[in-house]
Amino acid sequence: MRPGWSQSLELSRSRIPHERLLSLDARLEHAAAKPVIMPDTIVCDRGKVYLSRAFLTACQSLGVSVQPAHPRTPTDKGIVERTFELINTLFTQHLPGHTGRDTAHRGADVASSAVWTLPELQDLLDEWILAGWQSRPHEGLRNPHDSSQVLSPNEMYAALVATAGYLPVPFSGDDYVELLPALWRTVNDYGVRIDHRTYDCAEDVSDGVQGVFYGEVVGAADRDVQQLAVAAHGGPAPRRGAKSP
Repeated sequence: MRPGWSQSLELSRSRIPHERLLSLDARLEHAAAKPVIMPDTIVCDRGKVYLSRAFLTACQSLGVSVQPAHPRTPTDKGIVERTFELINTLFTQHLPGHTGRDTAHRGADVASSAVWTLPELQDLLDEWILAGWQSRPHEGLRNPHDSSQVLSPNEMYAALVATAGYLPVPFSGDDYVELLPALWRTVNDYGVRIDHRTYDCAEDVSDGVQGVFYGEVVGAADRDVQQLAVAAHGGPAPRRGAKSP
């Protein structure tokens, strides 16, 4: 849950068996009503963000298969395309400044409308997913014992978790670090230089040792570019501490 969100969006207020899951995973005490699952396969288009080394490496470390769609073949990912269409009609088109897919679907004088920043828009989308998507019945989700009954994502999750059970898989700090983009560099006496920044470390690191540095050093303003995590090649798990003065 985030500050300002209604209590009706809490997991404990949903159809999901919160008390039963809480007895297995204490992290769910203040969770929002959007259950998290570990996918077996991710079907995606061939955008750079999905085929980047960081994304593919993260999927490989988690045991997730990546299945890129054929070029210009939307039927390869029909469910994804349909989901985007519903998000557009149920959420995006109601936002100020929405340009639409063409001029026929564009409002008057869109350029003069006040618009949200990207962080604000992300927060609105996350809240809408909880309030409008997770509790909305979907035609593709039906009760296997009564096909006339259409279920919401949360109702289907509640039914499946009651059948298949729940296995909490908490991530450690090192697990999160290893999911960050990584760069290979050789450590020198002054540390290591990445994107015109010099990072040193309080711990003793021998010169000439090749190490992998985890961290987003180029990107949005909310990323921490002042420190990285470092692990020697073939050595222990990444350790934090490499900092830029």
